[in-house]
Amino acid sequence: MLGTHKTDAGKGSKATCGVSNVLRSPSPDPRRSAKKMKMLVTTILFAFGGLCLADEPVWTADQRAEHRQAVVDATVTKIEKVRDQPTAKVELMRAVLDVANVHKGKDLLGDSNTIEIFYETSPLGGGYRCPTFPVLKLKERGRFYLRFDAGLSEQKAFVLEMGSDFGPVPLESCKILPELTKALGSTPTFDELSRILGEPHMDIGSGIHVFVYIFDTGASVAVGTGDKKTVLYVDRGGKRLYQKKAEQDGVGQPVTRPESK
Repeated sequence: MLGTHKTDAGKGSKATCGVSNVLRSPSPDPRRSAKKMKMLVTTILFAFGGLCLADEPVWTADQRAEHRQAVVDATVTKIEKVRDQPTAKVELMRAVLDVANVHKGKDLLGDSNTIEIFYETSPLGGGYRCPTFPVLKLKERGRFYLRFDAGLSEQKAFVLEMGSDFGPVPLESCKILPELTKALGSTPTFDELSRILGEPHMDIGSGIHVFVYIFDTGASVAVGTGDKKTVLYVDRGGKRLYQKKAEQDGVGQPVTRPESK
């Protein structure tokens, strides 16, 4: 019995040492913990970014039209706040559109040239969530891709779901490009091109204006000008269609220099 007792005691001693060793194990290296935390944060950010991209689909115009019940070209004539949404920092807005062209959903619009739409926005800006909030301005004209459901109102209504469901009205290439090509055969002024192209969709220039015009085919034309009078160049899809010659005056005509005496 004594031997058995000693053996049990020995086992107990080993067990106690084992627990003691666990309790006395060295504390984690703070540098290693910081590295693990950094990796975890990076993983979360990548996952969140992936969700954002998934929520804001990169569709072509035709694909976006397939997912929406109505597509119209219209001008914003009225904007008002309806209420604060239950979600923090989100507001429900109502806008009135003056419709110029209907590309889809004529049966939903009827004979009216004015429609009411609902959308959510935030004081924090359009990029506050994924997908981004729509941002509308009074007298702004563009193409609207609209849902028709009861998601934001008590009854079915037109809904602008995300920021990318609104954009500039593309130009009709079949009508405009032949006239543009003819104008570029001489020395065009900016006013002449503006009569053909209309209002630019954006200005991406730095130092000079570089006005961009977007076509229904997805292609774009860029017009460079320093003073909105003289056309410096015209590009289409990376190809130079027109280049102002170095020796030209303010309207593009060759300069006649006086002979030196």
